[in-house]
Amino acid sequence: MALFTYSSNGKTPAEVNPLSAYVEEIRIARCSLIHYKHSPSPESVELKRQGFVFAGFLDCTYSNLAYYVKPSAEIVAAAAQRFGGRGVCMKFNICPSGQTRVVWHDSVDGTETGFQCQVIAGDLDTAEYLAGLRAAKFYGDADALIKHLYQGMSRSTPHYKKGWARSVFVAVGAVTGQPSVIEDAKLGKYDDFYLFGSSVCFIRKNWKVCEPHYCQQCGGMDH
Repeated sequence: MALFTYSSNGKTPAEVNPLSAYVEEIRIARCSLIHYKHSPSPESVELKRQGFVFAGFLDCTYSNLAYYVKPSAEIVAAAAQRFGGRGVCMKFNICPSGQTRVVWHDSVDGTETGFQCQVIAGDLDTAEYLAGLRAAKFYGDADALIKHLYQGMSRSTPHYKKGWARSVFVAVGAVTGQPSVIEDAKLGKYDDFYLFGSSVCFIRKNWKVCEPHYCQQCGGMDH
């Protein structure tokens, strides 16, 4: 196993390593309290305290869910020796070749706002990387997340309702460990779930949601 072997002149290519060479664990957590605003969630703050770093968004809906990875001891040691800073982010760029390039973001002062250098740590098999994402565990308060998203959907205007509905089931897939649900939600399969009483009851029963549901046919309110 070799890390940070890539050189821009092409003389030394990036080494292909297993996923375990780069990360010890992958988690899914809410990164921000407010959509598209820098308002770190308690979960993201705690994960960073435990040594996790941001690794990209799970999706672009109102869920604000993201992947966090705990870098392996080997990559942390190699980066510290080479750059002297501390990693604040890891990016995984899927390439047409079938491999995924791992990019290490290092910060001199250990903060996300400080000066950063971006260095190619190596490559890994894309299939192994995607399998790692599918096995990622949710970290945080599932009930609070689902309630927040359901409330946003219930109170939104018709123009935004589908987006909120999609967010609800992206979160459902994340908190229940069902990547297929996440994938279906991203494709829009659940965008209209609020029109069907059985789907609404499923959400409200399993996550103790008390937010009133407004009937789309008659406009009445069902508690």
